Amino acid sequence: MKAKSIISALVLALPALAATSALAADAAVNPSFYVGGGLGKSDFKINCEAGLSCSNPSVNVKLLAGYQFSPNFAVEGAYANYGTVKASDESYKLKARLHSFTLAGLGIIPLSNEVQVFGKLGVHFSRGKLDVAYPYEGISGSDSGHKTGLLLGAGVQYDFTRNLAGRFEYERLNFGSDTLLTDKNNLNVFSLGLLYKF
Repeated sequence: MKAKSIISALVLALPALAATSALAADAAVNPSFYVGGGLGKSDFKINCEAGLSCSNPSVNVKLLAGYQFSPNFAVEGAYANYGTVKASDESYKLKARLHSFTLAGLGIIPLSNEVQVFGKLGVHFSRGKLDVAYPYEGISGSDSGHKTGLLLGAGVQYDFTRNLAGRFEYERLNFGSDTLLTDKNNLNVFSLGLLYKF
């Protein structure tokens, strides 16, 4: 009787297991378009010297769209705003802003039906603007610059459902020998976001 009960339970469970497997296989094999967004933290900041009052960005904002061609490859474009840094004292005020557009290919390794790890390789186009003002002298000015460089990244993604996924990732934007707004030749970014797959 005990063996019959176990067999009956397995038979009843087979349709549910088959349906779950079919959904996972369909999501993995069929190409899909997706959009998403997230919040993050970067090392875009100003070195605050003694006597200055400084403010660095608390979070970054990112919007993205991509297309997954297969379980192991996707192409993704994104826009990221890294916020505004400010510095001032009694004689002057400084404000710097930075944002980027990126395009990258993703190499994906599925670890299970829900979990994937990925690496990212692409390019970024970053633009920064610097505003400086001397209130007591009535003088102000601004300057802007842009850099195109290599984008590297890696992360992990978890599929909550067939359409909704969460992602944690690290990205590194290389500015080359010429820096952009800061004294660093690269920008490191960590972010946490959500994706919606159509």
